[in-house]
Amino acid sequence: MLKKIYTAIFLFLFCTNLQAKNLEQIFEDWHVLTTLQEEQKICYIVSVPKEESGNFEARAEAYLLVSKFKDREAEVSISSGFPYKIGGEVEFKIDDKSFNLRKIEDNIDWAESSKLDQEIIAALKSGNSLNAKGIAEKGQYAIDTYSLMGFTNAYNKMMELCK
Repeated sequence: MLKKIYTAIFLFLFCTNLQAKNLEQIFEDWHVLTTLQEEQKICYIVSVPKEESGNFEARAEAYLLVSKFKDREAEVSISSGFPYKIGGEVEFKIDDKSFNLRKIEDNIDWAESSKLDQEIIAALKSGNSLNAKGIAEKGQYAIDTYSLMGFTNAYNKMMELCK
């Protein structure tokens, strides 16, 4: 129960930072959000880890995000809650499939291409869980485990909302 309250608080803060206007729906462990940015509708689905491990001392909340902007394919990004090592990658393992996301901003890694985004999304749809290992600038690491329960329904709702 406490984890659900913590998740709700995190999502509220997350939504505020993204200027999200609407929490559209919740599917198991995935939340569907929409916002307007410069009069363009943007849709997101987001989840937080079910399990966290590593040797970090302190970090912000980790999250996995898939976003849909007008005239662009859906994009996958992740934050482990700390600035990533320069040149580093987040190692994604979805069941038995492995992927790497690269640092784009201090706390966010992205897929390098739309093709990789689509491969990851297909694996997320058919998978059960995702393990993500991120390495911080100072060498600490975090391994976060995400549930994929509800991912497909949340993804489909996001795509419906942002056709």
